[in-house]
Amino acid sequence: MSVPGGATAEGGDFDAELQDLLSRYNKSLGDLKEESPEAGAMGPAGVPDKGPCTPGELPFDVWHQHADQMVEEAPLTEEDKRSRLAECLMPPALTFYRKAVKELGPGTTASELLDQLTQAFGVACDGDDLFTLFRETYQENGEKPSAYLTRLEGRLDQALQFGDIDPADADRHRLNQFIRGCIFDNGLVGALQLRQRKLKPPGLLELLQEVRVEEGAEAARS
Repeated sequence: MSVPGGATAEGGDFDAELQDLLSRYNKSLGDLKEESPEAGAMGPAGVPDKGPCTPGELPFDVWHQHADQMVEEAPLTEEDKRSRLAECLMPPALTFYRKAVKELGPGTTASELLDQLTQAFGVACDGDDLFTLFRETYQENGEKPSAYLTRLEGRLDQALQFGDIDPADADRHRLNQFIRGCIFDNGLVGALQLRQRKLKPPGLLELLQEVRVEEGAEAARS
């Protein structure tokens, strides 16, 4: 299975992670395979002169995560990395990319070009705004705690990616906001003793699994 930027996914864990990431944007792997006039290209959505994502496209922040992984980890030459970036872009991002290559010169690294794309098409907020948005994300009426946690994680991802949050603090921030924001299922927070675990917060997968198990237990008791 190929991911944006040409990196190859290996192992079930990555497949599951990609599926979860796509589900946050109501997309599936099938959407990425649908044929279109620009099939195979995955460009950022919500950029100037573009409307909503078309089949085969990903939102910019999702695409950026995979592109960044390719740039940092793929055993490719800089020239190959630059080519892979260009292959998975569509106008206007592709047009901007080509201009950046021309202006910055052939010696520009793929990482530098990715930074230019982020500045042009990334989230139009600074790090403090994104963290505030994360802190103001609360559970909606009728929303399952697990769905709220998944939505909250998307906001945290943005704050980590475009802000100044230390990734080492991600588990702590996630747990604290989940406790604060899970306003319609406070009993679940108590049942999992989450307030008592602030000093040693669980990771995302552990917390999500516990929340889903407790949701099932509550449904069985109803």
